Amino acid sequence: MKTAIVSVSPLAVNSVVAARRDIDHYQRSLVEQSDDRIADLEERLLKARVRLDEVEKGPPDGHQRAKEIAERLGLRGQAYDHGMASAAHVRSLRRRVVLLARDLEQALRFKVAVEAGHLPMPRLPAVRLEHASTIPVEALESVEVAQASGLFDEFRIIDGREADIYGTPRRDARAHAGRDPILVGLIGREMFPLAWWR
Repeated sequence: MKTAIVSVSPLAVNSVVAARRDIDHYQRSLVEQSDDRIADLEERLLKARVRLDEVEKGPPDGHQRAKEIAERLGLRGQAYDHGMASAAHVRSLRRRVVLLARDLEQALRFKVAVEAGHLPMPRLPAVRLEHASTIPVEALESVEVAQASGLFDEFRIIDGREADIYGTPRRDARAHAGRDPILVGLIGREMFPLAWWR
């Protein structure tokens, strides 16, 4: 049996999706949306970092002051409760900074991918590579090249099986006969087609 490999150049979907002019317009609109998202995330991240610095370096917050008063009064339960609340607030602010930084980094990589000509596709259930049947060498070479670019978080295969958000196929899921597997690179939850075969 001969396996036909189709390595997807970034805009190889032109003839399938729409006229070239529409693809260019779509690509430009994605870049503009990315610029807006990046600017919004940068602003939110800056505010979150400032707020975290204020809480960590500034005067004690209400819970911290309450804890100190409770300790002086010998109210150990109140001191504990207010100490936990204060620590939880700081942890929450730190988590927000980490999540916003991650989202910003993904938005920047998304923009680079789109500017390079990769276009996102509809989000479909996809399985991690270790759950895929035999992947042809040409597709593995595509993974190697895409991985070297540093743009993608991970790679998966869309083969018609239902999968959870982590790429694990459902127990009773089977690849459908007659469907061409699609190799995709992920940036966050966005999928970019890289190759497919028959």
